[in-house]
Amino acid sequence: KHWSLWSSRAPQRVLLWVSLYAETEETSLNLNLRFAGIQTRKPEELLLAAAGSLQGTPPAPELLPKLADATLHLKGQVNAVKENVEVRSRQGELLNISLADFLAWHQDKPGVVVEMSLDRSEKWSFVLF
Repeated sequence: KHWSLWSSRAPQRVLLWVSLYAETEETSLNLNLRFAGIQTRKPEELLLAAAGSLQGTPPAPELLPKLADATLHLKGQVNAVKENVEVRSRQGELLNISLADFLAWHQDKPGVVVEMSLDRSEKWSFVLF
């Protein structure tokens, strides 16, 4: 009846699993997140699974309260370079932390909202676990 083989009705949610090596470099992390977000257009949840712990530099102590509810912003096309990745506090402040360090720090914590935009007219978001 519907295009989903496993369902008798159209699915209400989308869950995408991405499995990474623990030593995945930042550019690959960026491209994996962008590709998943662009291909699915609006996954509700993206589970980022790593074989072991993602490696990263621990954030500075003064960043910790701001990181707790930070949002990840990915701007531009799927092949956009890493300067189009931003981690912002709830108040919109740009935080000085790399994507790899943020994701490594965020492991085993509640989901983070990822906001994607290809251009100013097209924006969507999903939750990254």
